[in-house]
Amino acid sequence: FISDVEFEGDDAQSGSEGSITIPADTTAIVVGAALELGSGGDPHFTALNWDNSGLDFTLAVKENGDVYGSSGTVLYVLTSDDTGWPGTGSSKTLYWTQSDNIGQTPQIWVGFFKGVDTEDPIGATTWPEGSDDDNTNVSHTSSLGTVDADDMSIMASYYWGSPPTNAGGDQTLFANISGDYESLFVVGELGESSLNVTGLDYPVS
Repeated sequence: FISDVEFEGDDAQSGSEGSITIPADTTAIVVGAALELGSGGDPHFTALNWDNSGLDFTLAVKENGDVYGSSGTVLYVLTSDDTGWPGTGSSKTLYWTQSDNIGQTPQIWVGFFKGVDTEDPIGATTWPEGSDDDNTNVSHTSSLGTVDADDMSIMASYYWGSPPTNAGGDQTLFANISGDYESLFVVGELGESSLNVTGLDYPVS
């Protein structure tokens, strides 16, 4: 892990965020987002890129499971070997389009990583759904099976209401972005197969 940026997106189905600096030794970019659609359905990006054209990122995992059925979490990856790689440097702009009209503004995290296997950047994935018991303290874990010592595990959690706590000991807190309603919580740890968060109100990881 090198560095990251986090922000609240535009109040529209499509949006962009400019003035992003991609560090010189970056070999992979990970985008995590908490999304809520206004019409129900399957929240994800139909376009995600640095040149305002198409879906250049690879979807690693998505989870749609809150009580309303229209909110969830996504993680996408782009490596330096992929079409659409923006190069490193300053003044980069990230563009996106969501799969339908939005219910709330998206919360977005962009992480920059080095030393990544650019031909096969995504290892095991899982998508445990948290409880939808309102105002109940819920702990949930993402378990990935066998993880090498130099593998980075990342867990992104959508939540509605109070933010989760970082309940995993040595986990690094990458992002805790609070929106008007839905919010995004991202943690990671090197060489760890199980990541855990505890929180209130519909955590989905």
